[in-house]
Amino acid sequence: MKKTEVTVNAGRQVQYELLRILAMLGVVMNHVFNYGQNIYDDFSVDVSTWQGGAVWSVLELMKLMALPSVNCYILITGYFLAGRHQLRLKGIWRVWSTTWFYAVGIYLLAIALGVESFEWHELLRHATPLLSNSYWFVTSYVVLLLLAPLIAWCLQRLSKRQYQAA
Repeated sequence: MKKTEVTVNAGRQVQYELLRILAMLGVVMNHVFNYGQNIYDDFSVDVSTWQGGAVWSVLELMKLMALPSVNCYILITGYFLAGRHQLRLKGIWRVWSTTWFYAVGIYLLAIALGVESFEWHELLRHATPLLSNSYWFVTSYVVLLLLAPLIAWCLQRLSKRQYQAA
């Protein structure tokens, strides 16, 4: 029996795109679990009751399920970048500009809402998210995009014996 691959067109494979979407959902869940309690300081779960214990158990299970999402997202990206030998400046620009827009926009919105007070060094940190490494994932992702053609070039030139030794 022949296995068929689900594809939308020659460049997209639906199963990997779905996994990438689920991985991004996991990244968002990680952020909610790690930083959400800073927003809602009064949130607590009373584990002395069975309902509280059940809620705590579900939250812990969700945390565990979301943990590998960053690694999964990077692996999927690396899989699709492995065959590309040209530097994609357009993709790098899109990642950087989106990050800059949200970093500066959310900071200015927080100032406008009175959540944060304006400070020049904070504005500079938000205006240079890749240089200040305040968003380590995006910085690592841009470095991966920059190095992908070199890595693909090196992998293509490895012999089978060299590849197996590595």
